[in-house]
Amino acid sequence: MIKNYVKIAWRNLLKNKSTGFINIVGLAIGLAVAMMIALWIQDELSYNKYHKNYDRLVQAMIHQSFNDQTSSSKAIALPLAEALRTNYADDFKSVSLTSWNFEHHLKYQERKIKRSGMFTQPGLPEMLALDLIQGTYQEVLKNPNSILLSQSAAKVLFGEEDPLQKTINLDQRTDVQVTGIFKDLPDNSQFKSSDLYLPWDLYLAQNDWVRNAQDQWGNHSFQLFAQLSDQADINAVNGRIRDVEHEHNKDGNPQVFLHPMDKWHLYSEFKDGINVGGRIQFVWLFGIIGVLS
Repeated sequence: MIKNYVKIAWRNLLKNKSTGFINIVGLAIGLAVAMMIALWIQDELSYNKYHKNYDRLVQAMIHQSFNDQTSSSKAIALPLAEALRTNYADDFKSVSLTSWNFEHHLKYQERKIKRSGMFTQPGLPEMLALDLIQGTYQEVLKNPNSILLSQSAAKVLFGEEDPLQKTINLDQRTDVQVTGIFKDLPDNSQFKSSDLYLPWDLYLAQNDWVRNAQDQWGNHSFQLFAQLSDQADINAVNGRIRDVEHEHNKDGNPQVFLHPMDKWHLYSEFKDGINVGGRIQFVWLFGIIGVLS
């Protein structure tokens, strides 16, 4: 039966070559488009899942209202970290302040490269479950003049030499020692662009304004990432920490909240203090196109 169907189809194709060619090409293009869309959607939905603590990681954010308009920001006040650690210790397994992702100049002997990275408190590498090729979570950022490098950055800077304990010049300003190397992150990680991590203590030592900000609740210039404790419910924690800044700074009626990692990429847009989606809209749109194609 199937053999007969194939024969009939082949004869019709030979009789109507132009129409048959168009149908075959159209079908091939449709299948190719559907496959590409499916792969793209899979990549979008798997964003940040490389990090094994994915379902417990959060970023602290803040709502503030001015002139009847509410804005939401990732920039938080430095004292928030200590407040969360001290007053809500049962809710968090780890809390880490970071700077923003800056470009840095690295020099080893005659080799010079530029790579982006951030200053961070010690807990972040373990929180992100960075795959350390050399070094340990407990030691990599313990020394104020240390640096944790990605495998690709270390390869460019040191070639075949063992990078561990090598001294490099940072930003033509200070020398730091390589205390760890981590495996490069996949492209669908929010931290892919960070090729290096530097100790928070070095950030404090180099910048008066950062030291001065340690008791400034109104200075929103930093990032804060945290890992919830195993028993903590994010909605309950958000209810408890909502007014933690308002007790010290009432400007704009600040409201602190935690944004979970599983929403960073696809649900990143806020309007008037409400999460209104983000890239998830494109996922749905292209998904519909893929089905129809």
